[in-house]
Amino acid sequence: MKQDEIEHFLDEMNDAFYAGDTSRLMSYFCLPLVVYSVAGVVVMREQEEFLMMATSYHQALQAKSVVDRRMTILSLDEPLNNRIRVTVRIVDLNDEGTPVTGSTVRYFLVANPGGFAVEMLEYIEAPLPISDIEQIIH
Repeated sequence: MKQDEIEHFLDEMNDAFYAGDTSRLMSYFCLPLVVYSVAGVVVMREQEEFLMMATSYHQALQAKSVVDRRMTILSLDEPLNNRIRVTVRIVDLNDEGTPVTGSTVRYFLVANPGGFAVEMLEYIEAPLPISDIEQIIH
């Protein structure tokens, strides 16, 4: 698993998210999906749950005028059992390219014959206040 393959996967996934294309976004994730955040742990078992939370998260970032992101891989673990852990720094940008907010996310990926999929993710640093995150996940 090469870093450029993982960067491409993450770019494509984030492009779907920032475009608000939740149906395409769903193709980058496995269900059940476990998400760790400062507001607690949520397990999404159904596609409808995922789509609802992804839409709410996207709307919360849009409310902050976020339209794009800059992403940097901070660490990339060695693959084990077709799984890899990737820690990413994301800086959310407005339409002028000015940073609005940011996050640090640890993605837990599984390699499938067709590419990668996210099995679990952990927000080490959240881009939104805890009250907004609680509203999204609860």
